[in-house]
Amino acid sequence: MDYSHIIHRIFDDSYVITKNGMPYHVYPYAAEFAEEWDAVFAYAEAHPECVTEEQLYVPPVPTQEDLAARVRAERDRRIAETDYLVMSDYPLSQEKLEEIKVYRQALRDLPEQLGFPWNGPDDPACPWPVEP
Repeated sequence: MDYSHIIHRIFDDSYVITKNGMPYHVYPYAAEFAEEWDAVFAYAEAHPECVTEEQLYVPPVPTQEDLAARVRAERDRRIAETDYLVMSDYPLSQEKLEEIKVYRQALRDLPEQLGFPWNGPDDPACPWPVEP
C-alpha cells in the first residue's frame, strides 16, 4: 500500500494515514490495528521523507488589539444589559436611575483606565464596576 503522507503523532506515538480518501488513525498498542500498524510503521521507517511529525498545538498569543476588542465587546454587552433601565418609560426611582447612569459611565470609561486592556475581559486585574 502507498502511504505517501503519514503524520506521526508524538503525543501517543500513533500514525494518521489517508485511507479511502479520509484520515485514518492507526494506534500502536491496539490489537485490532496490529497488522496495519506493522505495515505503516515499516513504511514510515523505509520512507522517512513521507513522515511529518505532528507539532503540539500552541494557542496563538492575542495581540493588544485583540485583547482591547474583547474587553470592549464585554463592556458593550454589559451596557446593553442595562439599556432597558434608562428608557424614559421604565419605572425606576431617580436615585436608582442615577446609580445606573454612573455604572454605565464607568463601563464607558473602562478603556481609559490604567493597564487597559489588561489580559482581556477575564483578567482579575480588569476593574469591572459592580452593577447597582
